Amino acid sequence: MGYTEYVCVLCGVSFNIARIRTPDEPPNCAWAHIGGSQDWVDAWCDGKGCSTENTGCFYLLRQYDEVDNAEASRTETYLFFDFGEGKPPVLGQQLPITRDMGRRHGRIAIDKCDVEHVGGPHCQAYGGYLGHRISAPEMRGCRTFQSLVPRLDSHIQEPDDLDIERRSKVILTGIDDASLPERDDSNHTPTPVDWLPARHAVSNGRIVNPFVDDYNISDAEFAFHPWCFGTYMQLSRLRLGYIEVDRLPSFFQNIGRYPRDFYYSPGSDVEEAWFVDMWSCNAGSEWLAANPYHVPKLRELLDRAMTTDASFNLQAGVFNFQAALRNTVNGPAVTPDNFCRLPQEIRNMILSYLNSRDIATLRLVSRTFYQLPVFLWYRLLKEEMPWLWEIWSDESPYFWATVTGEDIKNNGHRVLDSHTSHPTIVSHTIDVQEHLSQWTLPKPPMDGQIGICCTLISSATGRN
Repeated sequence: MGYTEYVCVLCGVSFNIARIRTPDEPPNCAWAHIGGSQDWVDAWCDGKGCSTENTGCFYLLRQYDEVDNAEASRTETYLFFDFGEGKPPVLGQQLPITRDMGRRHGRIAIDKCDVEHVGGPHCQAYGGYLGHRISAPEMRGCRTFQSLVPRLDSHIQEPDDLDIERRSKVILTGIDDASLPERDDSNHTPTPVDWLPARHAVSNGRIVNPFVDDYNISDAEFAFHPWCFGTYMQLSRLRLGYIEVDRLPSFFQNIGRYPRDFYYSPGSDVEEAWFVDMWSCNAGSEWLAANPYHVPKLRELLDRAMTTDASFNLQAGVFNFQAALRNTVNGPAVTPDNFCRLPQEIRNMILSYLNSRDIATLRLVSRTFYQLPVFLWYRLLKEEMPWLWEIWSDESPYFWATVTGEDIKNNGHRVLDSHTSHPTIVSHTIDVQEHLSQWTLPKPPMDGQIGICCTLISSATGRN
């Protein structure tokens, strides 16, 4: 019998993302694939190849229940450690990871679920993304999901409605961080969730995976990362000139009618991460769990790039021409360079029709184009790196991509549900504009933007 996990319908990445913390990080920087009372990567899920001696990893005792000898005979469930004669296990105690953790006289049995794998500098575990390779803030929201539901005839606009919600037949739900369970292949029962907040009085829902389950917008929802929906909106603006949301539900409702190759092309890293029927947190693919709205190093790079002196000139060249001459082979030209006869305006016009690869080739065949003007990089970045949408879009970050369910719980306005007699979060008290200002990347005037583009390219390539 196989299992399936819920995935983001827009990126194909599982919501059951785990993280292995480093020894220097607090406990809340670790979490398991399936959250709950035991929210850490335990000895069942840490993979192979780690040891305290070789990788610097160790186990941390997070909980402990004494095991009798008969129960301990089920050695596949337990690890065995030597605590010393008469010494009981202590919560928070570090335990070494060795090749020999089998049953021996005098050793105490510890349930594999009761220990947390803490990653060393050379951790080989694939049961969670490693804290040495990606920080917890960069993974903020990797298990947060949202959906679309039909807009009712009695719909009343709310202050935080997006323009697309006012014009379309669907509205956005709140968000949720709750774990979406693994299911066996024969189980197609929707998973109940609670939306935070209950936008437009929609407090709960039923999540299905439209790739394997029957989906109908009238009785179930599909799940996506809020950050993926924010990216989808930017791409929709870029490619279509408007945001298409009404046809998203109908697309997934009829997805079985399309050839698999039409809708399933998530990329090699996503395909490699699906180890059998569970998500594998492979080293090198941490970007799959990274929040595209929170890139601390990008902000630092932009801050440095915006430092320009008074001599900054859009027409100036970007390369060190003297250094270029030192790297040029001396001697007469084999053939005349006809480009040198053209005025600078015509040369700039030629550059305006070329992509970066063609420009690089042109610089190899004509010294006239070795030096390039600053303003060229704005167009190249805008056309060839559209994912840096801050360059071409003035839209504020998508609010729901910048918060988690925990944020809404901590800033929620609760009312008593008349049907269930339980408090329900119907709105939040976050100052949206002030909050989004902290998530908005710095953006200078147009001249400064072009200078930033030049600096970004130079930093990225490291070439003269």
